[in-house]
Amino acid sequence: MNIFPANRRLKLKECEIKAPEERNKVSFLIPDQAQKPQEYGTFEVLAVSEDCEKPWSPGNKVVVPFHMVETINVCEEETKMVLENYVMCTIAD
Repeated sequence: MNIFPANRRLKLKECEIKAPEERNKVSFLIPDQAQKPQEYGTFEVLAVSEDCEKPWSPGNKVVVPFHMVETINVCEEETKMVLENYVMCTIAD
């Protein structure tokens, strides 16, 4: 089953962007309770609604606030979507 976004939404898949390695980096452990939860996530665009105003393409990498991502379950398939106006920025390689 294919799920396509509608009403200016983007279908997303969460991904991780690898940061450049830092040499001689000093690190220490912080308890989970003391860490601030991440506010933004990096996602790959899987599909684009036909009525989007911006020229999004599948494969674009975008940064979106986690609280604006909608997760829906259709026929036991989990899909993440966001309105295009909640995209904070795009990431170019």
